[in-house]
Amino acid sequence: MELRSSHILAASAFLTLPVALFVSKGLVPLLAITSVTAFAFSYREIRRWPRFANPLVAVVCALGVWAAVSALWSTTPEKSLVLTVKLAGTMLCGFVLLHVCSLLDAGARDRVERAFLAGVGVSLVLLAVEWMTDGLLTRLGREMVGDPIPPKVSFKLSLNSGLSVTALLVWPVVFGLWRRAHGRVAVGLLVITAGLLSFGDAVTPVLALICGVAAAFAIWLFGRVASGIVLLAVLAQMALAPLAPPALPPLETIVREVPRLPPSLFHRILIWKGISDLIAERPVLGYGMDTARALGRKPDESLVRVYTDKEGNLVYQGHAGDIPLHPHNAPLQVWLELGAIGAALGGAVVFVLFRLPVRSRLPRREASACFGLLVTGLVIASISYGAWQIWWLSALWLAGCWTVVALRGGIGGPEATRHQTARLPRKMVAPERH
Repeated sequence: MELRSSHILAASAFLTLPVALFVSKGLVPLLAITSVTAFAFSYREIRRWPRFANPLVAVVCALGVWAAVSALWSTTPEKSLVLTVKLAGTMLCGFVLLHVCSLLDAGARDRVERAFLAGVGVSLVLLAVEWMTDGLLTRLGREMVGDPIPPKVSFKLSLNSGLSVTALLVWPVVFGLWRRAHGRVAVGLLVITAGLLSFGDAVTPVLALICGVAAAFAIWLFGRVASGIVLLAVLAQMALAPLAPPALPPLETIVREVPRLPPSLFHRILIWKGISDLIAERPVLGYGMDTARALGRKPDESLVRVYTDKEGNLVYQGHAGDIPLHPHNAPLQVWLELGAIGAALGGAVVFVLFRLPVRSRLPRREASACFGLLVTGLVIASISYGAWQIWWLSALWLAGCWTVVALRGGIGGPEATRHQTARLPRKMVAPERH
């Protein structure tokens, strides 16, 4: 059997979630290797170079250029330039992989999609095994590489990143089942996935999946009206991000009134309030790309704040103003490092992404799946990870590409759009009944 690009993509699709669960940083080489190898085979088959003349490429490039320019006033210019180059490479790999996925014929897409469904199914089974065996696979894997889990540390911490990717990757699976007239199975899979995610230490994946389901359901019921509301909401979040933390009550009040909230949320509120103060000092240009860590005030005993409940019991203590690694909020990080200009360009990226399902004239079922994925990813990015973490961006690219395969290339790019314009409806149609 001749090796083709679809075989490369199928192998990568199968491996994506297992790699994310157990070696999340392995998504970076997985994206790079898949992109280069699949394109090499694809070019040998059809002799077509990627065409990057579309709005998403334009706004991503504009944001990248501004990030590079910010090195001129960055407090860590070398780090700003190095990260910008790394991000450029990641974006290039993502767009090339998207190009290859958009050119697959029906048989090749089916091969990739089946491999992806199998990989997610195997991963969910392995995740269930982890919960039932107190992390047997994680512990064995860590011991094999000489990095055992320290005593009194939960193995669940090692799975947090993978759980976030699971919340993303369930969407292409749900749509694939739904399209095959297995609507009840798709809904059941969402419930099972949410249940498995709830066993982890991280609350964010469950919250993100719930928000994604709510958005998908709204699009399913109300079509363009709901899509417009969702788009306005995410753009408002990007534009008003620096104003939200100061509008919250003081952390002392929050801890006293709602002491049972997760301690990680108290920590994030403390970080976000400090970042809003920093943004107010340089709102237009920001501090430069990848400067969040350098701006973080180092922990000092004089900065430790203690927060108690109404009875005076200790609930949380933290270092005021400290940014440990990153702001745990992508919109705030863009504002902090790239200023209002970078936030406007970031908002343009979000606008283009959320307009893709409508601009591509996808039927309502496909559009609802896309919005579910986009909202899930945005919620996670707004709570958990740094805006520029390469493994996280790689996860987003892989999730997007496998979604394109599941959607039969409908939003894959100019080539896919031209091939399908004749058969796509002019408006999102009413929901199909199964």
